[in-house]
Amino acid sequence: MSTDDPRPRPRRSETGPGPDPMSRSLPLEPGLVGDAVRDLQIRLRLVGVRDAPDVSGRFDDATSVAVTTFQVTSGLEPTGICDHPTWSALVESGFALGDRLLYHRIPMLRGDDVAFLQRRLGELGFLSGRVDGIFGPETEAAVRSFQRNTALVTDGVAGPDVVAQLRRLGPGSGTVTKAVLTERLALLAAPNDLAGARVAVGEPGTVPALVHNVTARLDANGAMSLAIHHPDGSATAGEANRFDARCFVGCTSRVEPGAVLSYYETTGFASAGGRHLAEILAIHLETSDIPGRVSIRGMRIPVLRETRMPALWCEIGTPAWLVEHGSKVATGITTAVTEWIACPLDEHE
Repeated sequence: MSTDDPRPRPRRSETGPGPDPMSRSLPLEPGLVGDAVRDLQIRLRLVGVRDAPDVSGRFDDATSVAVTTFQVTSGLEPTGICDHPTWSALVESGFALGDRLLYHRIPMLRGDDVAFLQRRLGELGFLSGRVDGIFGPETEAAVRSFQRNTALVTDGVAGPDVVAQLRRLGPGSGTVTKAVLTERLALLAAPNDLAGARVAVGEPGTVPALVHNVTARLDANGAMSLAIHHPDGSATAGEANRFDARCFVGCTSRVEPGAVLSYYETTGFASAGGRHLAEILAIHLETSDIPGRVSIRGMRIPVLRETRMPALWCEIGTPAWLVEHGSKVATGITTAVTEWIACPLDEHE
């Protein structure tokens, strides 16, 4: 979000998210009526969604279309249903830089204002980490460094003085070159042998046999793998981070034939490592006679946003097709990970 965003925004006095009563009403889907739907419609209008619905309290077709539009622009699954990730993204989109004080706390502050701050600090060379919209220790350290270099009070809090100084420095380019370079250097410095490499493989309760098959093959080839079976993307990301995995591959099935491979991408930053892993796996899936198209996309779903390593979320085949071809898919994933560790970046970039 730009600090010069012309859209009207509610002024907020809170410093961070507390318990959200809306979470008990989710998911919101077509046909529902009530105050929760009205709150959703108000939020869609406040964040400036194109063709936002009337505030009727009825989840009609216009509301579903508006939710889908917001999900697409936010890098979420375009289901037209307001689930927990969608509502969280709506809340985060309501913050512009300067609306509130930003600082490191538990739970950590999240929002588009944090993402904008991270992009600007990254452009200026103070932040080397990825843009994830989460104000953690690395972002706090970058704010302190910025404050020291601009003769501001060094308290790690992004308040009015930090916002004013960033505005004086101009709008920026929108590309976080330091974060991109940091990821590339880390990947190039890592060992290129699968032996001893930590690889996390997860699924939300839909394809446990596939994950077991993949981890068994990885371990047989010398890797140290971790199987994660959890329906929540944030919890899965937390386990992969604690394991300190070199990469993460998440798997599930889909309704339609084919496959969709997603890596982390947001405004100003895309994971080059995650994208290259997706490209390698796409080649192996396409040669495995998978019915349907194999596509690659950048997304901001929680499991990709919160993992600290190159990550991939794979929706592969229908359940019936996976039952019959699971062994072939597991071989493709294992081979793709092995090739990626040997060469984690596209040599032509």
